[in-house]
Amino acid sequence: MKIKIYSGTLQGEISVPASKSLAHRYLICAALSKGKSVIDKIDFSDDIDATVTGLSFLGATINKGTKTIVTGIEKMNTSLVINCQESGSTLRFLVPVSLSSWNKLTFTGEKKLPTRPMEPLYTVLREMGIDLTTKDEQLPVNLKGQLKAGKYQITGKVSSQFLSGLFMALPLLENDSQLIVSDGLESKTYVDLTINVLKNFGVKIENKNYREFSIKGGQKYKNGDFTVEGDYSQAAFWLAAACLSGAINLLGLNKDSLQGDKKILDILQKMNALIDFKEDKLISSKACLKGQTISLAETPDLGPILAVIGAYSTGKMTLTNGKRLKIKESDRLKAITSELKKAGVKIFETEDGLIVEGKNSYPGNVTLNSWDDHRIAMALAIFSLRCESPVMIENFSVINKSYPEFLNDFKKLGGNYVIS
Repeated sequence: MKIKIYSGTLQGEISVPASKSLAHRYLICAALSKGKSVIDKIDFSDDIDATVTGLSFLGATINKGTKTIVTGIEKMNTSLVINCQESGSTLRFLVPVSLSSWNKLTFTGEKKLPTRPMEPLYTVLREMGIDLTTKDEQLPVNLKGQLKAGKYQITGKVSSQFLSGLFMALPLLENDSQLIVSDGLESKTYVDLTINVLKNFGVKIENKNYREFSIKGGQKYKNGDFTVEGDYSQAAFWLAAACLSGAINLLGLNKDSLQGDKKILDILQKMNALIDFKEDKLISSKACLKGQTISLAETPDLGPILAVIGAYSTGKMTLTNGKRLKIKESDRLKAITSELKKAGVKIFETEDGLIVEGKNSYPGNVTLNSWDDHRIAMALAIFSLRCESPVMIENFSVINKSYPEFLNDFKKLGGNYVIS
């Protein structure tokens, strides 16, 4: 799908879609609980559907709806093939979860997922006795065996999702386990998010300064009723749009959220944005932003939209500690640099980040590409709002991976576009 976006002002009020990160975790924990759980406010993107399908194959019953009802797995199915589509979360969470009882299964994926890094998890699984075969550490991967309790050691530099998947699986084993982080842990907030969701289901993980985690065996997941809060990763696009073009109120966000991408509020306020919570609304409006130096170590998903914000800020925006953006759905450093350069932005890729020199507007009248990456697509849509002439974005349907309703919300706020 190609989309032509016209310059304009976005203003009004929308509800932010439910957190994708939390939805994955709630669905998996509910599937590991006995009985029925009710999860309110899940938005079913392609990634979430991949987790639903995988859990259904393993033996859970999931009835999707405004309130999603999950009946937990009584006995895990074996000898399965699970296609994780393009969802890294699905793959990295369900591999250890599926091995919490004896299993023989194959995981596959599509597009760039087969090449996304899994070696740290594969290594620790082999060390703990899992029979694992794969070609060049890529999908498909064949697994046979069952996790055993003990001491697990894994890097924290590639993805915190490896830890989160083990956190979900190890409490189900009979005996206690330790998880040792062999080097510094990045994206600590996602680990906090997992530990908090597990706590809501009655499962406890002891965090010893993010270097060691103690996990009691024999724990039981407890079913219940849960609500998924709004997604700060997706809210970031609308906050950027408000700063660049108009006043937008966002509903559904938790002021006290543990989501790492809540940091977007601190970043924008540091840049002189006008953002504040009033009762249940996050209110934001147009502002003259000043470029800053920002680390992406804890919030890599914010990289593309921060590059766009930098393109319209005064002075220079420097993004650092962003090497992990190279191993997402696209090489996001290269992708956003390439596309914004086409549009006339002075942007330079560094070893681990970006430098962006901002100005007030750009000519537009250019065709850009999403690089088959949902966050690149949505960031470019926001960029287009202050271009003097329309901007064409190719392969825009990739937004279905995380935010299928993006264009509906864009239109609701007054956005002007044509699909071709």
